[in-house]
Amino acid sequence: MTFHSNWNARTGVNDCWGYTAPNGDEYALVGSTSGTSVINVTDPAVPYETGFIPGPSSTWRDIKTYSTYAYVTTEAGGGLEIIDLSDPENPADLANYTGGFTTAHNIYIDTTTARAYIAGSNLGSGGVRILDLSVPTAPVEIGSWETAYFHDVMVQNGRLYGSAIWADTIYVLDVSNPASVTVLGSKTGYPNAFTHNAWVTEDDNYLMTTDELTGSACRMWDLTNLPTITQSSIYLPNPATIPHNAHIEGDYAYISHYSLGVRIVDISDPFNVTEVGYYDTYPNNDAGGYNGCWGAFPFFETSPDLLLASDRSTGLYVLSYSPPGSAVDAPVVAAADGFRVDSGAPNPFRAGELTTVALQVPAAGPVRAEVFDVSGRRVADLLDETLAPGAHRITWDGRAADGAKVPAGTYFLKVRTDAGQETRKMVVVR
Repeated sequence: MTFHSNWNARTGVNDCWGYTAPNGDEYALVGSTSGTSVINVTDPAVPYETGFIPGPSSTWRDIKTYSTYAYVTTEAGGGLEIIDLSDPENPADLANYTGGFTTAHNIYIDTTTARAYIAGSNLGSGGVRILDLSVPTAPVEIGSWETAYFHDVMVQNGRLYGSAIWADTIYVLDVSNPASVTVLGSKTGYPNAFTHNAWVTEDDNYLMTTDELTGSACRMWDLTNLPTITQSSIYLPNPATIPHNAHIEGDYAYISHYSLGVRIVDISDPFNVTEVGYYDTYPNNDAGGYNGCWGAFPFFETSPDLLLASDRSTGLYVLSYSPPGSAVDAPVVAAADGFRVDSGAPNPFRAGELTTVALQVPAAGPVRAEVFDVSGRRVADLLDETLAPGAHRITWDGRAADGAKVPAGTYFLKVRTDAGQETRKMVVVR
């Protein structure tokens, strides 16, 4: 996992989603207590906010996109907020949809059918309301299902996967005809159930769920014999912590796991899932609770390795993950002429002591090395000069630019050269 940047300019960050503009530029859409931020992440090392759309105060904001629009739900009223992203450098707040519900917990948009699925609204049982987005600025309700409250929904190929959190139940619904929704299968009564979120694999055969309780596992479910749903495997990185949401892209699940940060799990074998990477957005502790990573977005088509993660306390993280064997993941270092930065030794280390990072430079050229804290603030400049090709060393004594010892915590060494850039996590202890 590679760290690019951390943006933390708003209070009470919650969910995040991504948007690719018609010209290919990439944006993060980030909810916070008081509204929605649009952030340009085209250069992942230098994110900047292009606009902020204020909204009613709410701990929860959920955001999805269709065409050149973003749609936002909250539990604080106002219906469905619609944001025009046709010029994402100048996003515009349009008139809200208020044709039915006024509050909702969650939204999912099936872009292949131009339908929005509203979960946990103030109507009926809070099940799902289905809106036609053929005219993106004027949604029309075309169906509903109100047998149980849904906290979260996801839709693919005419099937809805609903998380009935209060009923401890996973539902699989046929929503191909919104006027006549039917149940294809359900699962309830499994251990530590509190069904918060569900996401299906691309072949519709397996489902990952999260249960928002301390000690709950992320569970993989076999859907190949509906209406029967059977567990195929679990992922439980730390029984003292709480999972939040899982999103699946290809063979990987990207899990926002509160105090454990964002976790990446290989699900190519759904009967034996394994962790392959992580980034801790909340390094304060792993003691559980609802602090830490709220959301993750791994779906940028033009930059498939780019990953967004939102943290309730520390803001938006712009990261990247290259699956093993991918072109991007191929070793950056050729045996004789590559660019390489090691992890430093000792690491962790104490402020005032010296840690040394080995550096391999493939060709003569400028090299810049800087240290950033978790908020993205630069705390030290270690190197800014032209180096000859070959092996070099960078040292840091755990002091800021003013000579003061930095507080204990997590820091990031970013090394830039003409051959590329690398980021390494540095931990300062007391």
